[in-house]
Amino acid sequence: MKKRIKKILIIIILILLSGFSVRYWYTIQSQALWNSTKDTLSQDGLSFDIQDVIPIKVPDETNFALSEIFKSTDQEFLMIPKFNKGFPVLNFSYETSDNFIDLKKFQEYFRNTGLELWGQPAEKGEPDEDVLRAIETLSNDLKLLEKTIQERPDYNCNLNFKDDGLLIEAWSQHPESQMIHMNAQWWLILRSHAFLEIGEPSKALKDLESALFLAECFKDDPRLTTQVLRSRMLTVLMSPIWQGLAKMQWSAEHIQLINDLILDIDLLSGFAKAIDFERHNLNHIHEQFRSLIKEDTGEYRASLISIGVPTHLLKSFKYFYISPEAFIDRSQTRSNELYRQYLFEGIDVANKRVRLDKISELVGYIEDNKEDPFNLLCALTMPLSSTLPKSIGTTQVMIHHAQIACKIELYKLEKGDYPRNLDELQKKLPSDVFSGQSYKYAIDKMSRYRISSTGFNSINEQQKSIKSKQSPHKTKNRDLIWYYLTSEQK
Repeated sequence: MKKRIKKILIIIILILLSGFSVRYWYTIQSQALWNSTKDTLSQDGLSFDIQDVIPIKVPDETNFALSEIFKSTDQEFLMIPKFNKGFPVLNFSYETSDNFIDLKKFQEYFRNTGLELWGQPAEKGEPDEDVLRAIETLSNDLKLLEKTIQERPDYNCNLNFKDDGLLIEAWSQHPESQMIHMNAQWWLILRSHAFLEIGEPSKALKDLESALFLAECFKDDPRLTTQVLRSRMLTVLMSPIWQGLAKMQWSAEHIQLINDLILDIDLLSGFAKAIDFERHNLNHIHEQFRSLIKEDTGEYRASLISIGVPTHLLKSFKYFYISPEAFIDRSQTRSNELYRQYLFEGIDVANKRVRLDKISELVGYIEDNKEDPFNLLCALTMPLSSTLPKSIGTTQVMIHHAQIACKIELYKLEKGDYPRNLDELQKKLPSDVFSGQSYKYAIDKMSRYRISSTGFNSINEQQKSIKSKQSPHKTKNRDLIWYYLTSEQK
């Protein structure tokens, strides 16, 4: 009996030693895998230094972010818009690009919310004049804003990019001061429309330039929320550009200046930097986990291994090999590889492309491998939706279309006729953000001309199988078209 018990004990000890050896070997192998992957990614140009995505410091005296205009409660319209949900829409969209901004709606709003408050006459006047009267009540604020822009042409958000628990501090900070930019831009864009209607395109262009400054302050901000806000502000900016061209309210000089203003806007670079900032945060989370392992050998380690061993997968013996150290190394390896393979290829800065197929492949991969423990942290933190890339890409397409439209209109003013094709412009033109091909151009009976992008139409077919697994919603299938209806059709 004793021999039998002794034999059983020896077998148990051998099994435990074997398990320990395998677990130890797997931990060492995982560490070597992460070190090797990090070296390879570094050689490929992927940085692991957070400083590489932090905006460059600018002198305090020229930093727009540090101006008193953000601190003073006197500039109420910059802090809290005086318009509410009932305020008319002021935007540009391919969905409604045949509709002009109706200043009558703004006129009605100002009259309904207080004649005296908005300086409105007792009797309703022309919409453009009444809108300008309303904006004149904010003239001191706007003059101070314009003066501040002139005196402080630089921008740095001046956030602290320090460790804040598991996250880098700026990651969870909401862009509150940036919302002030959006509020101020609304008034500038509205006044730009009103100036165009009364035949003052130079004043309209000045407001357009200030509105662009407020949006492009954020081009180097690494936060994803700020890049989304920047994209929305640039979309609004297209409204007076499109409408002024459609109504032929801009002169040749103004059109050339507009072309120069929007020529270098690069949303994809800012978006790619924001995605990289998300990766740096994810790497920081892994590093924090490593430090916690060294500090806590009890509860924390047990909870971490429980992440790596889902209860319903305990029958899979291989998961017992995962130590907390191995889990962190393998998870960090996986997350960085996924960023490189899908997100950085999906936002292709070098070729100025948005590859929604790569984003969809990432979503599909995570969905198909959701039980893999090494995908857990990246699935929780990575931007796993094509919504933002679509939105950013569409805004960049709008900017490209505006650039091409400016060149077409200048050609018409010089030659007397619109070009038969884009080659006749003899200008270097941007390529379609979504397809990588040249934008399509046509003169037809429906409009003066049309500049179109296939948008994400070509990608929709590839996404059907993935979308059927994730959501019953269908993606709207349409081209992105910049066009002006002829006067007979308006």
